[in-house]
Amino acid sequence: MARHRNMMAAALVGIAALVGIGAGGVTASLQFRAPPSGPTIAIVDLEAVINKLSEKTDKFNQLAKSHKDKSDELAKLSDRIKAKEAEIKAMPDGPAKERAKMDYREMVYRGEFEAQFAGRQLDQLQGEALRDLYLKIDEAATALAKRNGYHMVIVSDEGVDIPKGNSESVMRGMLLKRFMYVDKAMDITDELVTFMNNAYTTRR
Repeated sequence: MARHRNMMAAALVGIAALVGIGAGGVTASLQFRAPPSGPTIAIVDLEAVINKLSEKTDKFNQLAKSHKDKSDELAKLSDRIKAKEAEIKAMPDGPAKERAKMDYREMVYRGEFEAQFAGRQLDQLQGEALRDLYLKIDEAATALAKRNGYHMVIVSDEGVDIPKGNSESVMRGMLLKRFMYVDKAMDITDELVTFMNNAYTTRR
């Protein structure tokens, strides 16, 4: 019986030792485990990035040139319409004048259509260009974040002013605004612009 008690006591001591070692191991593990590091956040002024991109300047200059060419065509058409109007006024009444009036109305309708179409087309092309630039900015920001170890790249609206107006529009502007203060050390706008402009120059 005494021998049985001694064996039990030895077993308990062994278990206690194992538990102690396990606890010590856990304690040591907890003691020496490095705490998780905080996220590294970078801030970008999206509007400033877009406006400073060389690719944006080139794209919009090309669009402006195409639009000017179309505007020149419309200006010539407008001159022909004015000349036609003056011609009709000088014509005597009769079938020829009525046919000239019909031609005149067709020219006016064509001019109005062409002007509206040119404006809508330019707006569409500008929208497509901006979307393409945004996708490239998103891709470049991701590449820059991975290179520099940023956990997040966030578009800042710190510089956006609250609009003046009635209480509803002011409140809407206040509620939509997300950033009140951003440390300039977190701002990578210029770095992102340089990164993208260098890549664009290389591709060109």
